[in-house]
Amino acid sequence: MTTKDKYKEKFCDNKDIYVFFQPWWLDTVCNEMWDVLKACDGANNEAYMPIHVYKKYGITSIRPPAFTPYCGIIYESETDEKLHTKYKLENDICECFATSIDKMKLDACFYTFKPEFFCATPFVQHGFSAELRYTYRINIADMDTCFENFSKTLRKKLRKCFDSLVCETENYDLRQLYGILHQIYAKQNKPVPYSFELYQSVVENSLQNNQGQMFVVKDKQGNVNSHLFVIWDNKACYALIGANDQSYLQNNAGIYAQYLSMTFAHNMGIKQYDTEGSMLKGVEEYFMQFSGIRTPYIYITKYYNNIYKSLRTLLKK
Repeated sequence: MTTKDKYKEKFCDNKDIYVFFQPWWLDTVCNEMWDVLKACDGANNEAYMPIHVYKKYGITSIRPPAFTPYCGIIYESETDEKLHTKYKLENDICECFATSIDKMKLDACFYTFKPEFFCATPFVQHGFSAELRYTYRINIADMDTCFENFSKTLRKKLRKCFDSLVCETENYDLRQLYGILHQIYAKQNKPVPYSFELYQSVVENSLQNNQGQMFVVKDKQGNVNSHLFVIWDNKACYALIGANDQSYLQNNAGIYAQYLSMTFAHNMGIKQYDTEGSMLKGVEEYFMQFSGIRTPYIYITKYYNNIYKSLRTLLKK
């Protein structure tokens, strides 16, 4: 049995781990192009690191799959262990994974760790760069308190939405919703960064696994103003894919979709709502209005091919 097969067997239907680590999710977003690294400590405790191995134009790299804000390392540890023991275990595991990645004959590695994992030192010692990024996590355990914590402007906009907008969670047209995404990217002279087929697979497979829900917000005339697709695990609900029709921005339907998805997650007993954040100023300012906790996570990179590194640097300019 391969490490990947063992991982699938061990974590199949396990909603206690991040949805982004679950085998069905990785099968969906990676199109089978994923693998699992394994490490063992001195006590033979196993740790796993799922990776998306991406090959295109003769370049091989590890990179985050589409729709996947976090990847990471899964390992079991004692809940009452002392910090020095915990840190020693993490360092040993990460040292092993960094060494394994270095041996893979890659052109580059780009990897995002889950928010609560900060053991980047062994990777830095292996020549990786580590960058801090942020998401916003909103406490939805009490929706009344959650609403009152929103900015005054946000609350005012939401109250207007209650009377002027309606929401549907089924019988929607995915082609139409993808068209709204296309409209937004076309305005920036960019293609949608994922195909309709992948978008459709993510939505349908999430629904099939009972870990996804679509919110389609319309005005009283039946026009689709906004849509938001969320997924969840036992840790949190994640705002995965959202878009606002540019013709109806004044209706603030995106805010309404966000609020309804929070309420939906709260009613399922989920206590955290992850906006998935952004390093873009305007997007961050929008998420800040929900009074979520600014939550850091680590993104590591390493180039093994200097020509590829130079090309990516030029393309970003």
